Amino acid sequence: MRIQELAIYLDFKTDESYTPQLISIRAANSFHEMQEIKQVEFERPTGWYVFPLCDKDSPFIKTMHLQIGILQNQHSGRDTHIRQIKIFSPRENPFKSDLEPAFQTIAFTQFTTIR
Repeated sequence: MRIQELAIYLDFKTDESYTPQLISIRAANSFHEMQEIKQVEFERPTGWYVFPLCDKDSPFIKTMHLQIGILQNQHSGRDTHIRQIKIFSPRENPFKSDLEPAFQTIAFTQFTTIR
């Protein structure tokens, strides 16, 4: 899988000590070769936090396993609440194909795919 970004929704006001303070994001193609991509520390997080996983050399990373490790919670809490996690891949143009002509007008592109 090609992965570009990871987004996490946290809410300190609701969850208090259940909110993560320190997380580690790891990726690999097998469980035994996990490498840490990013380590992030939060202070009273509320809302969406988006983490780009790729560097400037490549627009995405290729991985089969993605691990989010909660290393520490706010106020030394034991359990963790993460409200939502989204994983984003690079966007590709669905209308681009070598076999079909590249239509430029809205009148033509609305009929290029079947819903």
